[in-house]
Amino acid sequence: MPSFENDSPITYDFLYNLLDGTFDDAYSNLMLSSTSPGVTDVYDSGPLALYDYEHAALYWPGGHPQHGREFEIVPLREPEATDESALRAELKNMNLGASVGSAALGRVPPIVKRSWELFERQAAPRPALEVGLEAIKRIGVPFAVCSFTRVARSQVSRVGERAMFLWHPINLRPAPVLEHLQTVVRSTMDQDPNL
Repeated sequence: MPSFENDSPITYDFLYNLLDGTFDDAYSNLMLSSTSPGVTDVYDSGPLALYDYEHAALYWPGGHPQHGREFEIVPLREPEATDESALRAELKNMNLGASVGSAALGRVPPIVKRSWELFERQAAPRPALEVGLEAIKRIGVPFAVCSFTRVARSQVSRVGERAMFLWHPINLRPAPVLEHLQTVVRSTMDQDPNL
């Protein structure tokens, strides 16, 4: 396993519940667009579509409850033999090249968009992102999760292409959350060679 793997059951329990839909009332997700080669942003919502989750990057404002780090990358399946530093660089570049596309925003249900507006009004005059970060820090859960996947089966994307999904608090717009995550990724991964 890569050295950046975290053996924390808290991390894996959270990810299992997130990917299983347990937190659908607290987190929303969307497929990200990316400038990285081999990464698709064509979402297949068909019943036969299948994505294999490979890694997840989690941002814990205030620090992880067990190891204290604010940022971690964890494998979600047994990895193939690979150069860890190259993999870290690839995941970092994929994240930094990501954006929230208009097609992804178009798939967001209207009720979720209304929750963004409501939260922004409630947070005013402060930025909603700042208020959301403070609340998540108090609760002690990740603020954002970026999953790195491969297309396993699709009628619209090529099998083997990579895809990225962002999970974020449901009451916050995804673009500012992604931008904040990218700032954390840039500073953290430049400072800590073990991520």
